[in-house]
Amino acid sequence: FVYSLMVTPEYLGHVNDFELFEIHSYVFTGGAHGMPYSEYLIFDQQTKKPIQLADMLQPNKKSRFNALAYSAYKEWVKTVDEDVASYEKSWPFTLSDNVTLTDQGIDIRYQHYSIGPYAYGMPVLSIPYSQLQGVIKPQFLPARLSNK
Repeated sequence: FVYSLMVTPEYLGHVNDFELFEIHSYVFTGGAHGMPYSEYLIFDQQTKKPIQLADMLQPNKKSRFNALAYSAYKEWVKTVDEDVASYEKSWPFTLSDNVTLTDQGIDIRYQHYSIGPYAYGMPVLSIPYSQLQGVIKPQFLPARLSNK
């Protein structure tokens, strides 16, 4: 019986005072295939604490963020299936809190089987900063946007 576990950290860079990492892991316990997993980690350089999605959102903005993520989900579905409504019956949208900051906006990473079959990998939905003004706290926006 062969069992393996691999964990690989990757430094993604930083946005403002936030250091960004992605932890890739892969578990094989036998069967048809192993199971990759990927988790984003955001650390605040000032407080030395990890940041969660909830820490990034302005008060009462989770539903707005959810709506933006759902729009990104529908755009992603169009890349794999022409009928969004039909696809959604099998693989409905859920909001993942596995997020990171990028140069462009917020990326939301999904694990295998969460919003699509194994063959679709680990989808990433992206929400541009231009849609996130007023939704996330200013310190998470690039300087070019946060002082407008």
